Amino acid sequence: MAQLSMKKFALIAFALALAAEGASTAKMATDAALRGHDAPRLVSRTGSGSGNQGGNTDYQGGKGSNQGENGPTKSGGQSFPRPSGRPHSKRSKNRDNNVDSNPMLIAKSVCPDNLFGCPIAEGGSLSSLPSDIATWFTEGFECFDLENDLRACGGCASMNKVHDCTSIPGADSVTCEAGKCIVQTCAKGFTLDEDDNNCVASQSQ
Repeated sequence: MAQLSMKKFALIAFALALAAEGASTAKMATDAALRGHDAPRLVSRTGSGSGNQGGNTDYQGGKGSNQGENGPTKSGGQSFPRPSGRPHSKRSKNRDNNVDSNPMLIAKSVCPDNLFGCPIAEGGSLSSLPSDIATWFTEGFECFDLENDLRACGGCASMNKVHDCTSIPGADSVTCEAGKCIVQTCAKGFTLDEDDNNCVASQSQ
């Protein structure tokens, strides 16, 4: 009989504990509604650990629901950073639209840092860079270091041949320095004109 009474007492105590927890959760939901916030949601954490690690529970909710000034707070009062507001999707969309319509921005965005995209085309055949990103990928492009690349020195050779240092008539050795073609030596039959930075055909004697 005593054993039966103990079991009955344990069941009654467990039922009272569940009722108390339900009342506490309902009170939090009511308080949140009165404050104009979303009702908190009970989240169960799985795992093992101690303190504020796995195995305990926490509440998450709308702005102001069990969150610290600087972000969600775990038990123990430790706070963690959170975004200051909702993502600015409109701003991001506008930025993407600007990139899609600005040829210079597209040329930079399609290549790794410090490189510039140049459309693949015959030297000097293009009057401008493509203004939509789809054309860049359908027509093709290459990425260059405009400061040092002989084939795109200071700009795209497909827009102006002057940017292709290797195409300088009579040049034998050339470099690209700070985006400018520099003729070092000229081929046989040509003389280097250092003032104009080109090779001049030698007059036959």
